[in-house]
Amino acid sequence: MTRMILVLGATGMLGEPASRKLIEMGNHVRMLVRNVDKARKIFGHVAEIVGGSALSRDNIRSAMAGCDAVHVGFSIKQPPRYKQGLLKKGS
Repeated sequence: MTRMILVLGATGMLGEPASRKLIEMGNHVRMLVRNVDKARKIFGHVAEIVGGSALSRDNIRSAMAGCDAVHVGFSIKQPPRYKQGLLKKGS
């Protein structure tokens, strides 16, 4: 059974190999990325690439539509953003 997996951080050090493995395993991979051109150079057309920000609730909700699972392969380097209300626990 093919599953739809959303990958956040797909072009990074952790996300790229994870994305490749998910694709190799036969999953349909959708990537939410800041830089669509960079992702296209890395993955070509073997994944669905969606431009947006992993810090945007709306972008994440939209990208998650129809997905069976989410792989998060990035870290937030600036924890104060939580205090700014961009990300809230449970969002």
